[in-house]
Amino acid sequence: MRNSTFRQPLPERLKAELSKAYAAASLPSKPVEIVGPAPAGSLTATGADMAHFMVAHLQNGQYGTEQILKRETARYMHDTALTILPRVNRMLLGFYEDNYNGHRVIAHGGDTQWFHSDLHLFVDDGVGLFVAFNSTGKDGAVQAIRSNLFTNSPTGISRRSRREAVSKGRLLPSTHG
Repeated sequence: MRNSTFRQPLPERLKAELSKAYAAASLPSKPVEIVGPAPAGSLTATGADMAHFMVAHLQNGQYGTEQILKRETARYMHDTALTILPRVNRMLLGFYEDNYNGHRVIAHGGDTQWFHSDLHLFVDDGVGLFVAFNSTGKDGAVQAIRSNLFTNSPTGISRRSRREAVSKGRLLPSTHG
């Protein structure tokens, strides 16, 4: 992740990579934010660097031929020893747990005043998804996009698949059919 940093203000060499931020598309761009207390919320990263980050996590700390994070550490980050209520999503180390149509997901979302992002790793499926936005969009459309993209909606899943997911503890039983 050579083009990512928690440093504030943003180092000069990375400024050309930074997207402009907007309160609304019809308004002038906003200055680079200083987020406090850092480092929470202050990561500035390229999409390519986030892809590398996802690959490393999806491969339990391995990136290419290098083990950049101990496998045990990656597994520790992807799970928790604390399960108070079975089948309820848990907090993990740096991630929160979620479930989409029977697929276990670990995720981390972020919002600053102008930027909004979500990272979702379908760890058992080897799939990662990262989205980032530089404004809230017209009429707050970004929130609707994020909500619809990352919703635990059992629609589109067959009754058999739904029953299997519930029996394996991957999906809570539906109260609406």
